[in-house]
Amino acid sequence: MAYLRETLPQLQFHAEVLPPGDLSRAIEAKRFDFVFADSGLFAVASSKFGMRDIGMQTSPRSADPSQGVSSTVIVRADDNRFRKIEDLQKATVAAESQDSLGGWTVIQGVLADRGYDIDDFFGQVIFTRGEIPDVATLVRNGYADAGIMKACDLERLMLEHNIDANAFRILEPQSGTGLRCLHSAPLYPDVVFASAREADPELVKKISIVLLSKPPSEEGYAWSIGTNFAKVDELFRTLRVGYYEYLRKANWQAIWENYRFAIFGLLAVALFAIFHIIRTNRLVHLRTAQLREALVKKDALEREARTSRERLYQMERAGVVSQMSAMLAHEVRQPVYALSNFAGGLRMYINKRYGNDNIVQETTEAIANEANRISDIVEKVRSYAKQQAAKDVRIEMGDLVNSALRTFNHSAASEGITITTEGDKATALSGDPLELELVLLNLMKNSAAAMANQADKQLSVKWEQNASADTVFIRVEDNGPQMSDDAFNSLACPVQSMKAEGLGIGLSLCRTIVERHGGQLSFERRTRGLTAVLSLPAFERKAPPATVKA
Repeated sequence: MAYLRETLPQLQFHAEVLPPGDLSRAIEAKRFDFVFADSGLFAVASSKFGMRDIGMQTSPRSADPSQGVSSTVIVRADDNRFRKIEDLQKATVAAESQDSLGGWTVIQGVLADRGYDIDDFFGQVIFTRGEIPDVATLVRNGYADAGIMKACDLERLMLEHNIDANAFRILEPQSGTGLRCLHSAPLYPDVVFASAREADPELVKKISIVLLSKPPSEEGYAWSIGTNFAKVDELFRTLRVGYYEYLRKANWQAIWENYRFAIFGLLAVALFAIFHIIRTNRLVHLRTAQLREALVKKDALEREARTSRERLYQMERAGVVSQMSAMLAHEVRQPVYALSNFAGGLRMYINKRYGNDNIVQETTEAIANEANRISDIVEKVRSYAKQQAAKDVRIEMGDLVNSALRTFNHSAASEGITITTEGDKATALSGDPLELELVLLNLMKNSAAAMANQADKQLSVKWEQNASADTVFIRVEDNGPQMSDDAFNSLACPVQSMKAEGLGIGLSLCRTIVERHGGQLSFERRTRGLTAVLSLPAFERKAPPATVKA
């Protein structure tokens, strides 16, 4: 200050010496245009209040102004409890000020770098705040186990107050660092001369030129340019003090500052994982869709092939049956005619010799009727073989159902079955009586076979005509066991009989006959049993031809 007053007499300088805490508050209040402060306080003031550095003090003990400040940890020479700084855990220590970079703050950084909780490391801390007794005196007299001092202060006390150098021992003394003082910690920038943000630029220029051109003092102190405050910034971040004090609070900014690299890493991993999951899901979805499509095609081809094989097998069997039926019809025709003739001759003979006998009369008539029925069936088979068109005559439902029931009741399949019929007997169909009788008979026998193992056997034949009177619906119902899905689905295209003695062509022939008549055969599953539904065209009464008078 004396040099500035001497060099710039036209300016009036007002100077105050303040502890670090008071100086920081004065800077915040904008009381000063220029300040001398340690590099730690300047770093905070620069960040918060826009202070600008002009020069940095160079010390005769350090050639680099950016490495002129450190800390020294002293203990009594005869106290062997402490060999390293971390041995001071829970010990009583003395320091000049908690706001001073050189001394307390630097040692706090050393402990934080070594992983210790700096807020709960020492047992008791005594801050002298520049008053008597000083740090060295407190340690020497046993009031403190150790003292934390600014580097080079111990050497200054030895010279000024004749303190015995052998009275103290330095913990973790550093060497070869460029600072010619005993110290226990890394080096940081020296004192900074800085201007306030609001200071007059011309005034700042004049003072800067004067200060930087000042020759070294008798002790060797001078001013130079020093702009490397990176270590101070790193120290404050580690301790979360100064302009990094917000990191001590649990907020998003603190989390970001503390863990931003980890967050970046996690985000990168998460983005990669999301991308991988999306890509994998898409590929899996695509492959699954392709596989599903392939399986659907494969199943469709297999079903088509199976259906084709079954149809071919059915056609082969139907062809064999057709050939055998034609051959059998040809061979059976003559014996059936002979049987009919013998029955008629027997009746005539008995009546002539023994007179009329009602029993013989009924028996021979029954034999003749059945023989005629066999003959009709044989002729029908022959007409199929010759591909002759079917008959198309009027058939009353009462006659058709009674004829089918009469034949069914003569078979063993009707034993124990209660049969009911319901419908208008005068309802008329259009078709071949024998063929439709065979269809009804086959459906009745199938129902009887389904109820074979039941005590209560109920068979019902119902018919009705639709509202438009063009279709007759015939329903053959039984109360047999409920059919499985596979068995019910097989009725749509029967190729194998569900009866041990069956050939598996009965329903196929029934369906063929019904379709030849322009109708349909379908099935309905019930809780108990099955319903076969025949839909056949009703008889159409043709109008007589019109009479034309000449």
